[in-house]
Amino acid sequence: MRKAAPTVIADQRELAWAGRYERHSLAPGAAYAEILTYAHTDIRSILPTIQAPTLVLHRVGDPLEDIRSGRDLAARIRGARLIELEGSDHYMWAGDQDAVIRAIRNFVASVRREEADLDRVLATVLFTDLVSSTEKAAMLGDRTWAELVQQHHGIVRGLLARYKGIEIETAGDSFFATFDGPARAVRCALATMDAVAPPWCRAAGRRPHRRG
Repeated sequence: MRKAAPTVIADQRELAWAGRYERHSLAPGAAYAEILTYAHTDIRSILPTIQAPTLVLHRVGDPLEDIRSGRDLAARIRGARLIELEGSDHYMWAGDQDAVIRAIRNFVASVRREEADLDRVLATVLFTDLVSSTEKAAMLGDRTWAELVQQHHGIVRGLLARYKGIEIETAGDSFFATFDGPARAVRCALATMDAVAPPWCRAAGRRPHRRG
């Protein structure tokens, strides 16, 4: 304890807590076996296989583990970040806690920012909306209008599947979808306009006015 946490060696409260922690963690025989396992286990060969974002914290004055061990550990883990903290305590719960917490918080925040950047994609957005739908619903009646909207949704969803669009949201008679490129979105929009056009429009080769 004197070597592992020199900054708290005179703090009787900390010493009492550490003693209880050690006694409650392992029985004497189990503690001895744990120490032997730790001393004889070589994990260097598997360190390069670690894929998760890794932070290595090591105090430069650690009396039990030389700072070169921390540097070697970080070097063997691809992309690992090493932060060398000031101090001479081996136990992270001793010494400057603000520096430890700050390092962990900054690391977690940077990982979250990186993940958010990776989730961003370049997409083409398609929005469709039936013109004068309120007036038409009032003219046709709720039941007939609901049936027409259901037919419309079936047509649009079929075309989204054909052109590999992703339905994001549907509100009333409107569709909001995304595509991985503008060509698919434009073709889907044109096909939708043709599919839902009234018979007289199709006969005349005209497309109904739609916003998209």
